Amino acid sequence: MQNENTPAGVLAILIEEHTELTLADVSGACAVDIASIVALVDEGVLEPSGSELRQWRFSGAHLRRATAAL
Repeated sequence: MQNENTPAGVLAILIEEHTELTLADVSGACAVDIASIVALVDEGVLEPSGSELRQWRFSGAHLRRATAAL
């Protein structure tokens, strides 16, 4: 939602702690390629649920951690 205090072209979306995000969601929100998020998982920075890449699910906390790490 935009008001007079929001710069044009800026969109903010609240991510709840229990929101489930896919690998594509996290990489898109961080504006990086999927390989960058996979690298964070490989390094132990992120620990998604799911045993395979396509099954990985991340939380809002994961998104904050990924943003800080990148």
